Amino acid sequence: DKELIVTGSGINVYPDELEAVLNKIAGVKESCVIGVERGGGEEVHAVLILDGSGLAPDEIIAQANKSLDTLHQITGHTIWNEPEFPKTTTLKIKKFAVKEELKKGPEEGEGAVSRDSLLNLLARVTGTSAAQIREESLLVADLGLTSIDRLELVNFLEQEYRLDIEDSRIGPQTRVSDLRQIITKREKLTRHDHFRFWTNNRFCRGMRMSWDTVFHGPLFRSFATLEVRGIEKLEKLGGPVFFVANHLSYLDQPSVMSALPPGIRYSCASAAWAEFFFGEYHGLNRILRRLSYEYASVLFNLFPLPQTQGFSGSLKFMGRLADAGINILIFPEGGHARDGQMQPFQLGLGIMVKELGIPVVPIKISGTDRVLPPGASFPKAGKVTVTFGEPLHFRYEEPAEIVEIARQAVEKL
Repeated sequence: DKELIVTGSGINVYPDELEAVLNKIAGVKESCVIGVERGGGEEVHAVLILDGSGLAPDEIIAQANKSLDTLHQITGHTIWNEPEFPKTTTLKIKKFAVKEELKKGPEEGEGAVSRDSLLNLLARVTGTSAAQIREESLLVADLGLTSIDRLELVNFLEQEYRLDIEDSRIGPQTRVSDLRQIITKREKLTRHDHFRFWTNNRFCRGMRMSWDTVFHGPLFRSFATLEVRGIEKLEKLGGPVFFVANHLSYLDQPSVMSALPPGIRYSCASAAWAEFFFGEYHGLNRILRRLSYEYASVLFNLFPLPQTQGFSGSLKFMGRLADAGINILIFPEGGHARDGQMQPFQLGLGIMVKELGIPVVPIKISGTDRVLPPGASFPKAGKVTVTFGEPLHFRYEEPAEIVEIARQAVEKL
């Protein structure tokens, strides 16, 4: 039987598959992947024998993890200072002996590797040596934790410790000791996330189809003449995708939905600016925005995507959508282009695409800013064009690369 590691999140990891990846990396003479008990599950821990000719240990782990999916990442490592691992007569590594050796505690002196899984996670995410991380270190100011790093850290904390934590919980004043306390106490943040997966059921899809037929469709056509280009690019879609479009007007979402074939349209959810509905509003304005979300979440299948904090909840929700075969429409500029020129795409798009691993279909919208300009209360008659591009597939690209490639693809349409 194959050896097996069961992580804190219940994921099965096969050590030999990870060892095969590690042993191909320059500088690794031999590797041994074991499960180290951390309470509630095992940490995927790599023990390395180096030949001194290649990368540093942290770089080796980072390179290995690039070729592993998020759920099977190596979260801790140790350097084995002997020339060989203890082995059986058939040259199989005695992993129980390796584990026993590690239990003796960390070695003293320069080059010692932390066996504290939290420090290892922080070191991996921030690029700071575990030996330099202190309990009083500020995650942002001292360790250089970026907004992208924060999402990655939350993801690993959830896997490693079965911890339900919003990325907004980790801020500029958060220290390593604060994070350790959250883990120890298993503190949970009370959330009102407003996500509604049930709006994708058959009944709600039928409601949208009927309402589009009797109301939304006739209303849209009363002032907009729609031209659709590149619709044939959608014929070979074999699963859920991100539809990524430029953003000119509040009319953009219904324009894209009207352009999509019904089979795709009613299997698509749209990301909407969360702060528009759930910002700091008061009185009648607050009530109207909440009511507008009730309407839009059911009859437009919108879900909230925050631009300031709490992004990890949206990422999880999009993962559920993709797992259910539901497409996702997103406008990564984050706001309307006031002069018609595309704004930079936000890095969150790259994180979403990399995490979910689904293709991106670029979409170019034109004319909506003339039919319903930003700030206008009523539309004017005019032509709207929606152009679909070839699906883009990403595998090894980093979030920033994904964002730039997607933006260029939209711009060229």
